[in-house]
Amino acid sequence: GHGTKGLKSVFKDQGFIQIDPLDPAGRYHDFFLFARIPDYKKGDLERVLYSEGLVFEDFFQMMCFIHRDYFQLFYTRRREEYLHKYYQKQIKYIKEHHPTFFTDALEILREQGAQTSAILKNLGDAALGKSRWKEGIFKTNIFELLYHFGKTAIVGRDKNFNKIYDLIERKYLEGELTSTLASEKTLHREKLKLHQKSFPVVDSRISVTKTGKLKISKARDSKLRTSEQLEEFISPDDKSDNPILVHFEKNNRIYIVSSQWKHLIEKVQFDNEMRAIGPLDPVIRDRDLTEQVFNFKYRWEIYTPEKQRRWGYYLLPLLYKGKILGRIEPTLKVKDNILRFVNFYSEPGIKWSKPMTKALERLIFRWKTMVNASDMDLVNITPLR
Repeated sequence: GHGTKGLKSVFKDQGFIQIDPLDPAGRYHDFFLFARIPDYKKGDLERVLYSEGLVFEDFFQMMCFIHRDYFQLFYTRRREEYLHKYYQKQIKYIKEHHPTFFTDALEILREQGAQTSAILKNLGDAALGKSRWKEGIFKTNIFELLYHFGKTAIVGRDKNFNKIYDLIERKYLEGELTSTLASEKTLHREKLKLHQKSFPVVDSRISVTKTGKLKISKARDSKLRTSEQLEEFISPDDKSDNPILVHFEKNNRIYIVSSQWKHLIEKVQFDNEMRAIGPLDPVIRDRDLTEQVFNFKYRWEIYTPEKQRRWGYYLLPLLYKGKILGRIEPTLKVKDNILRFVNFYSEPGIKWSKPMTKALERLIFRWKTMVNASDMDLVNITPLR
């Protein structure tokens, strides 16, 4: 898609996009949308979707931008699922030592409208600690605690990507704030279906034993934990869009895919453009499957000590006509606003043809426009020398 219409269409089709605050030359959600919308510009998601009320933020294992269509599915269980001990400790402390802070914070929003948490720095006379890690609590976290209680909503992001909060009743209709009567099983199933909208292949580390039975691992990020959940998810009902199981013999893994997966693959048509794929993108999120499909080993090395990195801090795979040709690392410094590509690696055996090189060049210039850079440094991009 293109422009605002394309942005809204892609977001509705995907259902959710994970949030990551790192900003080498665009954040992850910018990379995700840039790979699908050629004229996307950094921050368009925040500018367009928040202003039109099409997005909310919630935890879906990690914090995500989620389409408003699914708000009730998450709001219903927010307090029960995500009010962890970390937050409970803060709530207990505030209630015991500063019992008016919650009502005072809500009054600020009621009187002054949407605000970032920075406005709470001078709330009351007491200092609650300057670091959430050392003292475990600080005043500017109060809006977030009220969010978990269902009293505030995240209604936008400022230029520094800080959350902007407001009273939840100003953002959502009364009907949206009414708890659904759906069972836990139904809610879980609906969330799995949403997950599969964005990740057409849902992998819960399901494998096949020697006796032919399905085995579900206890991996931390598994989407399905029991055989009963698996059966519930794929069991037939009055809908024809139920997912099915496919056994990938190469790695002895079971993948839950759309029942129309063959038809969807047949519809794929490659264009002439190259795309930089974000590290959390569904295309490469399952690293094992990425290696099987693309013959490409990928590791996001942001958490790897610098001396132990093989590739670099934040590299993005380059996808072109169904093949990954290499990886590239962008940076954009505020002080000079120059888009630099500090690392570039071609995959072994790749010979850069003229169409490939032209596609890479177009990607680079679109990238410059995407982040509104004043200039570029392409010295490390060997095919463009």
